[in-house]
Amino acid sequence: LKDDGVIKGIRYNETEKLFTESDLVQVDGEDYFLFRINDIAPKDLSKAFRLDVIVNDSTAHYTVMTSLVKYADSVLKNASESEAGKTLVKALLDYVRETSVALGDVSTESMGIKAIDACLAKYGYARTEWTEPETVITPAAGDVQGAALELVSTPGFVFFLNNDTYADKTTVPVTVNGVTKNYEVRHIDVNGTAKYFFTVDNIHISNYRKDLTVKLGEQSFTYNFDVYMTGFTTVPAYAHALYSYSLAAEAYLATQNNH
Repeated sequence: LKDDGVIKGIRYNETEKLFTESDLVQVDGEDYFLFRINDIAPKDLSKAFRLDVIVNDSTAHYTVMTSLVKYADSVLKNASESEAGKTLVKALLDYVRETSVALGDVSTESMGIKAIDACLAKYGYARTEWTEPETVITPAAGDVQGAALELVSTPGFVFFLNNDTYADKTTVPVTVNGVTKNYEVRHIDVNGTAKYFFTVDNIHISNYRKDLTVKLGEQSFTYNFDVYMTGFTTVPAYAHALYSYSLAAEAYLATQNNH
């Protein structure tokens, strides 16, 4: 939000933030207050959300409605934006659409999904779908019984533990890509059966297709997106969309690094 001398802060849900100089960033030579919302899962991003902007004092404010589609449209109509950047934004829209419908119970007739569909139709997008490589090595069950994706605001891979060994543990020491740390052991009920797991989270979208080397107890194995995808009898649209989004992120970062 531009520092116009009037804006003093922002309110989102139950959180109020009054700006200070430490929140200022420079954009094209001008001062803006930076406010981050880090707790929206992809399945909830198809919906518009409300920001209450505080002006002058805490008793005066105005409301701004914004959405991912508004952001995407501003990027896609920008003639100076790179093709890699535009492809990345369209891939994000596609991924959010599919996760919202499949995992967020959002209707394809909702305003948010219709807005995404209209934006993708306007600017055109061809998803790159995943195809199975000739060789995929699926780790045998051991201390880790299986794995899945956790598509929350800080996405990652979930690894399900052997109940007999880890049901009474609160943390578990795991080495991931050579780094050992204690991961929190959490649990969910699946059809009345408790499953215990830890999550390797905060994986950047451009790193989703890279190998994770995991060591727990006597078990050591490599896990990656291909292994995850081969677990489906029929790969769902949201998984194909995630694959395409990851490819777009890799390509965009490669162009940025070249510059």
